Amino acid sequence: MKQRSIQLPPLLPDDTTHGHPSFSDTIFGPNKSISIWFVAMENRKSTIRVTLATGSSYIKDTAGTTWNENPYTLVSDNDPSHLPWQDTILLFWNGLLASGVKIGEGLHTITFKIKDYDDNDSLERTRNIEYDATKPTGTITPTIIQ
Repeated sequence: MKQRSIQLPPLLPDDTTHGHPSFSDTIFGPNKSISIWFVAMENRKSTIRVTLATGSSYIKDTAGTTWNENPYTLVSDNDPSHLPWQDTILLFWNGLLASGVKIGEGLHTITFKIKDYDDNDSLERTRNIEYDATKPTGTITPTIIQ
């Protein structure tokens, strides 16, 4: 049983029961960060490594963390219906990549992946997000209606 457990990959759910990798908005830009969240589950050790990337570039969140197999410690919620360790991972992103440059304007695919203590990879999950690098132009003139 232990040998089989070692071979099982961590889980990155994408279902209505456990949750989907999600963004707080579908479009963001240089002045509007988004939040990214997803559930991670593991059965053997509480520490996993998390990768978030667009193309071959890793995401760097607003706290300065680069998500290139970034170590993350899951918590145990003592719910018998869950695996021993399960957590919702939350981060904020403004389009910065690990290289220090912002992503280009347009639609981007974000890839989510986790790796467990035994180097087993979860299934990859992907989501699309649009980055709008342009600032709004024009003026707003309020009209008071009496």
